Amino acid sequence: MAVEIRETGRVALTAIFSAPLRSLLTSLGIIIGVVAVVGMSSLIEGLRAYVEGEFSEVGSETFWVQARPGMEVQVGGHTNTRQWPDLTMEDKEAVVENVSSVEFASAYSQHFGVTVRYEGEKTNPNVFLYGADEYLPRIQGLGLDAGRYLTPLDEANRRQVVILGADLVEKFFTTIDPVGRNVQIDGRRFTVVGVLERQGEFLGFSQDNIVMIPVSTFRKYWGRRSEVAFALQAKQGRIEEAIDETTALLRMRRDVPPGGENNFEITTAASIQDAVNTLIFGISLVMVGIASISLVVGGIGIMNIMLVSVTERTREIGLRKATGARRNDIVIQFLLEAVVLSVAGGVTGAVIGAGLGLLIGVTTPLPAALPVWALVLAFGVCVGIGVVFGVYPAVKASRLDPVEALRYE
Repeated sequence: MAVEIRETGRVALTAIFSAPLRSLLTSLGIIIGVVAVVGMSSLIEGLRAYVEGEFSEVGSETFWVQARPGMEVQVGGHTNTRQWPDLTMEDKEAVVENVSSVEFASAYSQHFGVTVRYEGEKTNPNVFLYGADEYLPRIQGLGLDAGRYLTPLDEANRRQVVILGADLVEKFFTTIDPVGRNVQIDGRRFTVVGVLERQGEFLGFSQDNIVMIPVSTFRKYWGRRSEVAFALQAKQGRIEEAIDETTALLRMRRDVPPGGENNFEITTAASIQDAVNTLIFGISLVMVGIASISLVVGGIGIMNIMLVSVTERTREIGLRKATGARRNDIVIQFLLEAVVLSVAGGVTGAVIGAGLGLLIGVTTPLPAALPVWALVLAFGVCVGIGVVFGVYPAVKASRLDPVEALRYE
């Protein structure tokens, strides 16, 4: 029996490799489908690992409060943006004084698009400006490479001092110490007091093209361009308590009626990760849809080419049956051909998809990831497609009358 199966397999492989170009074109749909599965799975796993790594640096005790939805969605001419009253510095002071479960609280503002100049050089108007206090860098997990953080005196006196991101240091101060130097931000002079450690990129955007000044100074010069938001760090193990107490306090201060919807939004690292996971799930569904269509098309292609092969090899089938081959032998032969075509396409697609995953790891900040489950799934699906779409041609071949087959021209 084993000898018969080996002989049947040898005949099937000989038939496939006798027309390599046709076999490749037949497997093209399978290749595209598997590339989509393995490549997108690598991208998704890399994105998931990257986001988890980024937020692990912030810490699980951190949360943010802002007076607008964290994610703005526009459908047609309508958005989910609400006309909520701005948060105030007094709101932050109230949290500090009344919410005992909060360890640190920082009020900050941000504005994208300032220009930084040092002597004869300047940046493009694409630098991110933060108005911050002494706590924001610590809450956000931003370390110092040189100099110092902002201080309460900087805040109280609206000092024109600045902490630079690593990109600006690299542009202006490659050979000299930036601390103590004066730079201009949108034409206003600021003294450099510190340099942030390099943060790298997040989803392709540099996190080092930033400058950080006292929030009071920010409000003086750029206050009308941005609202105040809060970054808060709860005491160890008290994140839920801190969120509940902060919510209750702000609802009272902002005159939210009992049962009414909050006119502010609280975001945690976990909620951001959940949003990213939801996005990833949506991408996965699209990937499955694309891959399914491609695999079905590939399966139909395999069935069609196997039907053509049955017609072309009618005399061969008749000769095999005349020399003792049983119907099961013919079925197994053509099923093996279909499965080998499908699996060969799957292996080729898996290799290309794995290469794309490694290329993503080399050329982007996302870590290279090759999920084993995607390879196992792709292999199983390819075998299944070969069997499902190879059954009809195999059965048709096995039912040929040997006498009529031998007469076929």
